[in-house]
Amino acid sequence: MSHSSSVSPRTQSGRSSRPPPMHTQRRSRMRSFTSVLLVIVSFGAVALSPYLVFRDDFFARLIDRQTQTQAQAQAQSQISYEDQLADLRS
Repeated sequence: MSHSSSVSPRTQSGRSSRPPPMHTQRRSRMRSFTSVLLVIVSFGAVALSPYLVFRDDFFARLIDRQTQTQAQAQAQSQISYEDQLADLRS
């Protein structure tokens, strides 16, 4: 195919040489900003998580609390069981 010298390749492909409308540029800029913000927040969360977990022995306190809760529940059920036995004996 031969190209005529008066028609530019950009015009031949169906695209105009005009810049995109302002709302398209604004939308594109907003998407870029949102993507960058999402990446920054994600990296911040990944970086901050170990600090929050390991400071003040978070896991140790969590395990202690769970152990205490289980011990209290077990003691409560033992008392309830003994009360039921006392009621049956009388």
